[in-house]
Amino acid sequence: MGSVRPIFQRIISGSPAQPVKITVEFFKDAKRAEKSLRELERGATSFHVATRTRQIFQRLRPILLDWIAKTADPDATLNQFLRFVESYGLRSLLFELLVTNPKLLELVVKTLDASRFAGIF
Repeated sequence: MGSVRPIFQRIISGSPAQPVKITVEFFKDAKRAEKSLRELERGATSFHVATRTRQIFQRLRPILLDWIAKTADPDATLNQFLRFVESYGLRSLLFELLVTNPKLLELVVKTLDASRFAGIF
């Protein structure tokens, strides 16, 4: 554990991400991307998503879009991210973790961009 902690601190930890203003215009299908982003924020229609989760996602959204814009296929990466979040289950904790650890968000997005299987548990 003592040797893993410094590696974790170096790779994952960092200062909280700063929000940036970005639109969905870089997607091939901007309308579908906006629908996917709403689904990330609100969850499936059969589930209740807490107000706190929606607030955290509003902080995550611009940072997430900034990273997705840098991927080879933004549409597929967003779809993979949506599948990953649905599989993970604890939206609020995941979103908060990604907002407070921007390096982790970068690694998740890059992994989802590189592998079509990464979004499935």
